[in-house]
Amino acid sequence: MKSALALFKTLQVRIGLVFAIFVPFVFLMIWMTGYDDATERIDRLHVGIVSENPDENGAAVQFLTTHAPFQTELVSSKEEALADMDNGDTDMVVVVPAGLQTAGANGGATLTYYVNDRSSDLTWL
Repeated sequence: MKSALALFKTLQVRIGLVFAIFVPFVFLMIWMTGYDDATERIDRLHVGIVSENPDENGAAVQFLTTHAPFQTELVSSKEEALADMDNGDTDMVVVVPAGLQTAGANGGATLTYYVNDRSSDLTWL
């Protein structure tokens, strides 16, 4: 017991204990509050939607554009959508692949999305 008390009397141990408590507290109170209410600001997200087969995926794309909680814009090609994203016009691109309905019936449907890492305005607005 005396050795433990002697250990706590040293300056380095006291400084270590202060930082062991202070650093996680600062992380929780300052860093993590930047993400507060990010889901409430999702309506500010601009998303470009590309359909690789508009005739087949028309219903799915229409459902996505009308029921999505963010702002959507239909784009004719993936290259144009990615260029818009690089220019800062959109924050994200969702590509609806050809054969989505048949793949969905088999359980293998996937949507491809691209996110602009340079515009993290959703967390700072």
